[in-house]
Amino acid sequence: MSEDGRLRLVDAHVHLWEPSARPWYPAMQDPVAAKAFAGLGDVTRMARDFLLPQLREETSAVELLGLVHVSAVSAPRVHIEEGVWVDGVLDEIGLPAVTIGALEADQSRAAIEADLDAQARSPRFRGIRVLTGLDPAGGTAADICAALDERELVFDLVAHPAGAAAFAALLETWPDLHVVLEHSGWPTAIDEDGLAAWRAGIDRLAALPNLDCKVSGLGMATHSLDPATLRPWIEGCLEAFGPARCMFGGNFPVEAMYGDYSTLIDSVSATVAGLSDAERRAFFVDNARRAYRLDAEGAR
Repeated sequence: MSEDGRLRLVDAHVHLWEPSARPWYPAMQDPVAAKAFAGLGDVTRMARDFLLPQLREETSAVELLGLVHVSAVSAPRVHIEEGVWVDGVLDEIGLPAVTIGALEADQSRAAIEADLDAQARSPRFRGIRVLTGLDPAGGTAADICAALDERELVFDLVAHPAGAAAFAALLETWPDLHVVLEHSGWPTAIDEDGLAAWRAGIDRLAALPNLDCKVSGLGMATHSLDPATLRPWIEGCLEAFGPARCMFGGNFPVEAMYGDYSTLIDSVSATVAGLSDAERRAFFVDNARRAYRLDAEGAR
């Protein structure tokens, strides 16, 4: 805790964006494209600027020690431009910060390598995610793993329960690749069957020792940040991966569709209250710093 009693944390999943000026986000800006994400609710509510003033206001109840910015562009071929812009915004924020960039699901090996090298011009760059469409059994997925492994970059994995086993089979061939499972394994159904399928998926992935789990994004499935609603999912992540491989991610401003940052922090804190002091510090600070090579002085 800080001297004024606020929780100290590193947020391992933040989206900074400016849709008022940058048409990079058709998944929330374009009514037709947004239909693909209708399960999240009214995604047009996310289409508001989230920059330094909004970040400060949202996270005022905690002491933010650093952050991981994750690319959220959904327009094709704009992730390089976004990375340059994000660097400028992070300079303004002035916190220790690193970035997870993007690749697309249909790129050639040459294009993958060129995109990684372009994004790596920023000293903050730590790895990528592929937001949609990546086939774990396809050649692009294997090429991405190979290129990331060669460069010692992080693979922020987007894997829903239905694809967890196939991604685990792929990643078994890359035991030295550092992988962070996004959004608690991206549950897609929250009934009893959905919970069981999700748990089977994360157990399969957790068997791989080179995977960490980002406890984030649960509001996208539950449409609630209430502690009783989030508890079984957070506890499932901790049981599968252990406190040494789990880290907190806010996923704001996406989660703002379901509640505010303070509510999320209160709900997560209540669920992890039974952990030791060292385990809670690992969950909220140390594991993100380790996974993303985010030191206390920042990445410049």
